[in-house]
Amino acid sequence: MAGPAPQQAQQPYGVPNQPMPQYAPPGRQKGSVAPKVWGVILLIFGLFAAFSFISSLVTLGGGISGSTFAPGLSPEVKQEMDRMTAQMISDMKGRWSFWLNMAGEGLVMALSFSAGIWLVIKPKPLGRKLAIARALLVLLLVPVAGYEGVKAIEGQLESQAQIMKLSTDDAIKKQEASNPSANNEQAENRRKRAEETMDSMQPLVRGASYGVVIVTSIGVLVINCLLLFFMTRPAVKEYLESVEEGGDNSIPGYDPSMGLVTGPPPGPPHPGQPSPANQPPEPPRQQTPPV
Repeated sequence: MAGPAPQQAQQPYGVPNQPMPQYAPPGRQKGSVAPKVWGVILLIFGLFAAFSFISSLVTLGGGISGSTFAPGLSPEVKQEMDRMTAQMISDMKGRWSFWLNMAGEGLVMALSFSAGIWLVIKPKPLGRKLAIARALLVLLLVPVAGYEGVKAIEGQLESQAQIMKLSTDDAIKKQEASNPSANNEQAENRRKRAEETMDSMQPLVRGASYGVVIVTSIGVLVINCLLLFFMTRPAVKEYLESVEEGGDNSIPGYDPSMGLVTGPPPGPPHPGQPSPANQPPEPPRQQTPPV
């Protein structure tokens, strides 16, 4: 007669050497990288725009005269330098391109900060729209900024040439005062050599200044075209819309705006894990006798 069937040994809680369930998504959600990267870039650009805007405001208030950094010049030369600086600022205020460029800088600054916040700090579809508006505005302002840059360079180069000439004349006068034995011919030769040096340097300085404006304009065009390209991708739009709707519902517990798993997914337990009804009873707790 066969004996009773042996009872199946009850497995402990969990199964050894069983891989833990993976709740995290296998990779980043499509379209989630571009908003974060460009959000940080726009915040940095916003800081540069704020610095440029503040510099323009300082210029409107009179700026800093070159005589401040030339303590060795005579009072007459310093006075002439202050006069030329005031004239240059007055000419700048009279240009329509200066005011339009300054207003554009303020608007670009605001759009950069707003788009950066709504892309990387609080991702929302509004950040994508603001980034597109910012790129379009910059592309429209590139000709204005280039024109204003060229005009500003022309005024600065003209003022610098006059200031250098005044500084040279002042230095020659001081040398003649300290060395009275020098004749007029030697003083005239020094003046001519100084003028020839300044004339030979002017084309190089002018070309370098114009080159900076051209290279900067090309860089601005490339960066903002890339910004438009990435912000108009359908994946970026879908990602930001999913974040606004509360995350990706296909992966429970996954918040795309953070890229993290916020909690374990609901549902039945892992096959290797016993259900709550089949879990082994807790061992009896040892009672400590009262003292």
